[in-house]
Amino acid sequence: MARTIAKLADGKIRTFSCSPTEENRISFFSHGIPEHAKFFVGPFCDVDYTLFNSNPEYYDFKNGFDVIVEDTTFQMYSNNRYEQISFVKDKLVDDGVLIFVEKFKNKSDDEYIRREKQKDKIFKSRYFSQNQIQSKKKDVLTVMNNFEISLLDFCRSLKRIFNNAVIVWNSGNFYTILASNSQESLNELISNLIPHCIPSIFCFEQLPKILFGLDEVDVGFRNPSKLLDKNNLLYEYININECLGVVK
Repeated sequence: MARTIAKLADGKIRTFSCSPTEENRISFFSHGIPEHAKFFVGPFCDVDYTLFNSNPEYYDFKNGFDVIVEDTTFQMYSNNRYEQISFVKDKLVDDGVLIFVEKFKNKSDDEYIRREKQKDKIFKSRYFSQNQIQSKKKDVLTVMNNFEISLLDFCRSLKRIFNNAVIVWNSGNFYTILASNSQESLNELISNLIPHCIPSIFCFEQLPKILFGLDEVDVGFRNPSKLLDKNNLLYEYININECLGVVK
């Protein structure tokens, strides 16, 4: 994603990615060295202003990031979201936007499980074997689940750090949340997004959904010239009645 955004923006957007995994570095450079996208081999906890100022390759980021994306990383290490979010926010400019992709616990264990079954049986089964799905549950998801928290608890931590937050995407137990201390920055970003491009049976929220702040601002997605409909290829593979039967 970082490479694609940087290439499409042709230098107007410069991106920085990091990972402690050598395989991710190899993948990042597998199609050559991208001109406006940088990669640092190491965890985000090693990313600081000393790094930006000491290495000319990273000078573009010495004043902080306009946008930071955290993608299901927090839950791999700890359930202390306040500490984690505070640490990441330190690298964000004052009017920047922090984007979170999170998997949340549900107040109802049955509903949580129902959404997981829906994802596995309707979506993942199209691309993975049952053995692969079960293997991931055993090797990865058990670790991930240990540090999951609820959306409510996440919001409590988030509200101590940011003034505004909005849900912009949801699929099953996964959510994308945007947070910022700038209503203007947040609304500008959201107004340039289009509605989610997934079958509606996977979405359990009316989007965009304000979590807090932005109470006097009209928040809405950009309306594309042609909206997806039931005849679109994206929806052709799915039969609603069959889907509801699968996840009982």
